[in-house]
Amino acid sequence: MTAPPTPPRRPTPAAEVAGRIPLLPAIAGALVLVGLIGTLAGGCGGGLSAVGGYSTSRSELCSAYRTALNAFDDDSEFDVTDELTALADAAKDYDDSGVRSDGEDVDSSSGLISESSFRSDTRNIAAECG
Repeated sequence: MTAPPTPPRRPTPAAEVAGRIPLLPAIAGALVLVGLIGTLAGGCGGGLSAVGGYSTSRSELCSAYRTALNAFDDDSEFDVTDELTALADAAKDYDDSGVRSDGEDVDSSSGLISESSFRSDTRNIAAECG
């Protein structure tokens, strides 16, 4: 006795759709979608500069602060323009009004500044960075 013939299997709806969509554009579209989701999810963290928030992290701020502070050897005046510019940029984009105020103070000072004046202008940053 032989088994009765099995009827042909009908493809699933997903298989029918997959057969109609070319593979490469489908993969490219999926990658674009994943990238957009990642970009939006990344923007929801500490910094939302694209949406009007603040983008400097605490570690970035404190790194710029330490770099500027380490540019001084004693209390005489030094040209620390580059270090002050980096610190001011980081501080002005930080999520704390006192730190942003210090950033404005640092930005308005010249690159020639004493360490004591620098410490006076960056009290909120120093408090934030411990």
